[in-house]
Amino acid sequence: MRSGPPTIDLRDEPPAVVNLLVNQLVDAPQAASATLLDLAARRILEIHQVADEPSQTLVRLAMAPLPADAPAFERRVYERVERLAGTG
Repeated sequence: MRSGPPTIDLRDEPPAVVNLLVNQLVDAPQAASATLLDLAARRILEIHQVADEPSQTLVRLAMAPLPADAPAFERRVYERVERLAGTG
């Protein structure tokens, strides 16, 4: 398969996919973080810093549901947050 001609147009690739391609498929934790941030940007999750320390960060489900056709890697990140969030 041959690559196309160079272009300045960016494709609409999910952040996790871009991260995995740039880092040659070796940095899965950063890919999960990129997906988490992307879900927050789309208002599916919320991220709140509750103290000056980065370890004091709250992640919670937002009002927008995960789309039914969400890719598996997004579903895994969302379900992890959902499982850890519990009912409180």
